[in-house]
Amino acid sequence: MSEFKFEVTESLGVLRKEEGKPFTIEVKKVSWNGKPTKLDIRNWNTEKNIPLKGISLTDDEVKALIDILKKAGY
Repeated sequence: MSEFKFEVTESLGVLRKEEGKPFTIEVKKVSWNGKPTKLDIRNWNTEKNIPLKGISLTDDEVKALIDILKKAGY
């Protein structure tokens, strides 16, 4: 597996934090491997600052998601 690098440029908020567990679901702006920053919704190991499973979205994808959610009544 090749090494990856990431830089959190902004932490926007926590969606879920369970008491006594070192894992959170957070919304952040992240640059992966020096590429342009994306909106990132992901599980994080907060003790080791390790990203786990999640999704990264470009600005256009975020706008499309917002439109979809609005049409669905959210």
